[in-house]
Parts: sequence; C-alpha cells; structure tokens
Amino acid sequence: MVGNSKLCGGEPKLKLRLCPIQASKQKQKTSHPRLTIIIVSVAAFCLLFSSFIIIFYLRRKSRTKSSSALSTISFFSKVSYKSLYQATSGFSPSMLTGSGSFGSVYKGIFGEDENPVAVKVLNLQQKGASKSFITECNALRNIRHRNLVKIFTCCSSMDYNNNDFKALVFEYMFNGSLEKWLHPMTVGNENQSIMSLTLIQRLNIAADVASAINYLHDHCDQSIIHCDLKPSNVLLDKEMIAHIGDFGLARLIANTDCFSESQTSTIGIKGTIGYAPPGKHSTLMKNIHTYGLNLMHALMKTN
Repeated sequence: MVGNSKLCGGEPKLKLRLCPIQASKQKQKTSHPRLTIIIVSVAAFCLLFSSFIIIFYLRRKSRTKSSSALSTISFFSKVSYKSLYQATSGFSPSMLTGSGSFGSVYKGIFGEDENPVAVKVLNLQQKGASKSFITECNALRNIRHRNLVKIFTCCSSMDYNNNDFKALVFEYMFNGSLEKWLHPMTVGNENQSIMSLTLIQRLNIAADVASAINYLHDHCDQSIIHCDLKPSNVLLDKEMIAHIGDFGLARLIANTDCFSESQTSTIGIKGTIGYAPPGKHSTLMKNIHTYGLNLMHALMKTN
C-alpha cells in the first residue's frame, strides 16, 4: 500500500478513505431527506400564504360593496326619518307630487319661513330600488350645474315600523315636470291657458336640457349617462328654467379620449320604452337620441 496514495475502499480495519463513488452515494443518502423536508416546507408555506391571500381578498371584496355604499351616503349631511316624516305631514297623500318606478316624491316643508323641498322616498320592495338610491347619490355627489336638480341631503335609516327607509331631498321645482306642461290635465279653459308653453319657452327648455347634457358628457370627472331622459324627468322652476332630474338609472363612465367597447356598448335595456334608442347604440348616443325625441316632442306638441 505504500506509494499508492489513491488506494481506497477495502476493509474498515485498514482505515482507507472511501472511494469517490461510495462517498457520493453516502452524501446522496444524507441529502435526500433534507431536500424533501425543504421542498415540503416551502410548498406548505406557499399553500398557506395563497389561502390567506384568497380569504383576505374575498372578505375585502364583500366589505368594499357595503363600505362604498356607506361612504357615498356619508358624503351627504344626512337628515333623520323623523324630520322627513314631519316635513311631509306623515307622507300624506296631499303632499304627494309624483311617483316613478322606484318611489314617490313628496313636497316637504321643514319650517314656515323655509322654502319647500322635494322628498323622494324609495320603494325598497321594488327590485333595484336600493341600487337606484346608491346610483343617484354617486351621480349627484360631485356635480353642480344650473340645469341639474340640486340635491340637499339624504336619509338612510329605519322607519317607525323598523323597516329600512331611504330617501333623497332635492330642490323643489315649483312648475313641475315638462310632461305635465305638454300633457296637462285640463279642467276647463282656465287651466288650459295656464298650462300652455310659448315657442320661446320651448326653445329655452330645449337649450337648458342641451346645456345639462353637454356638462354631463364632457365636463365631469366621469362622464355621466342619464339613460332615462324624458319629459317627466325634466323639471321646471319658478322662472321656467329646466332642470334634469332622476339619475336612478345613470351610468358613470371613465372620461378618456377613446371609450372602450365595454364602456360604450349597452348592457341590457335601460330607460323608458319609446325613448330608448333602437339597435346597439353607444351609451353616449342614448342621451343624444332621447334628447332629439324630447326636442321634437316639445316643439311639435300643442296644447
């Protein structure tokens, strides 16, 4: 064995070093369990971490819907149910000024020296009423224009029977809707003359509505599509200035140079039959189409 430095293996008594093949096998035997433990540990950690992320995302998503609704409502200074109940004489039929698909509108008076307000009470039994309430709050919270109905406050509370109650409080329009002027309920010749629009008034109303649509489309942080523009949603104040109201079906669209197909294509039919545009019109074209119908209606309709 002298002079043979690379001699390896053999009897353990000879105390020769292990041959390279045997050493590598021995090393593999000891490294395999460690590698397995590391892989299993990393996989378990990744699985737990992924599960945590999924659970966190699902919880946050469910909370976002409710929190966004709450943040929208909290933007307005809320009024109590009791105040609205007293202002409308207990939501008396004598204070009822109109009704729509999602609720009724009452005339409200908070004090003898204060101007009246319009209180829109949502019928929460009607499907889509709650969504309409949030949509209208979102649409009106950051917009200001002389030809849009001004919102004062809102109420999201419980009534005296512990039922959910939601209402919006708007500026009161003394001359009612354009619909009532175009189709007055005549009671004799006297009422016929009172509810008559001159050509100049009709043109002014058309210009007011056009100004409001231009503002909603091109001068808001997010373009707003009304989706239900019709004479009953055009309201007239003391000076016969037109204001667009009822944004319960409105859509908010990102204000970009080029609208994507998903933003401009219709998703189901919204609005009133007879005023919705035929075919697959873009949402921006909906308002333009219905405005054209309203303009033609207002100019051609005679009392």
